[in-house]
Amino acid sequence: MSAGDETNIMKSSINNPYPITDYNNIFKYLGRTDNPVSQGILIKNKKYSILSSESLMQKLKYDSINDKWISVDLFFHQKVFYDKAKKMIWCITGFDIYDEINIRIKNLTVNNLERLEKELKELQKYISRYLQEAQWCNDFLDVKILLSLSINNQIYNCLITCSSNSDMKFNQTVFLYDFPLSLSIGSYADQTKLMIDNPSEADNKSILLQRAENYISDIIQIDTQILKFGFPVVGGDIYSIVLDKNGNIETYINGINTNF
Repeated sequence: MSAGDETNIMKSSINNPYPITDYNNIFKYLGRTDNPVSQGILIKNKKYSILSSESLMQKLKYDSINDKWISVDLFFHQKVFYDKAKKMIWCITGFDIYDEINIRIKNLTVNNLERLEKELKELQKYISRYLQEAQWCNDFLDVKILLSLSINNQIYNCLITCSSNSDMKFNQTVFLYDFPLSLSIGSYADQTKLMIDNPSEADNKSILLQRAENYISDIIQIDTQILKFGFPVVGGDIYSIVLDKNGNIETYINGINTNF
């Protein structure tokens, strides 16, 4: 494939006139990953926060002789989650320790913002330490989390990046106070920053949801065509969760309102 062909593939079907926020100083290493992971996206304004992801999960084996990952099996599972009682939604990509992470997220304190921020930083340190202790290959293992929650009718958002590389730039807890904002995490985050523009405060739930799901759909098509890791790393059904500023939560699969 020529460079020109790849450029054409990277053009998204999402057309928006809004300017792109420059987060390079914070998210310079957001898409940097040597191990196959997943893809998720956050699109938000002051009224809504949307998290979408694909659902392909790879069972991988590390080939130490050739220094690469090998796909030995695949299955499908959601990568976005929610807790209606706590008015909280989140998306996880990367190394599959989802069950452990979900337990810890569900135990977060959400009625005290100061304590919540402290607990999120502790969560990042715990996951990073886990990955660093679990390191068994030359590649870096990583986990990235996007989290949104409603507190006092306001939406708060956080990005957590964790890596088996102990360098602090790969291990951060960043609170996202900007509105509106689009942010992707996962295998193609570094290559697709220009595919997503920031939404508008005027955008309603349907527009935001469609943009999020279109983005994930585009990433699946890109992965199918260029196979960045030599085998598919994204695919399957698209799972989405909508959180409004009052804490109401709706779930969707492939754009259809569905409980999961």
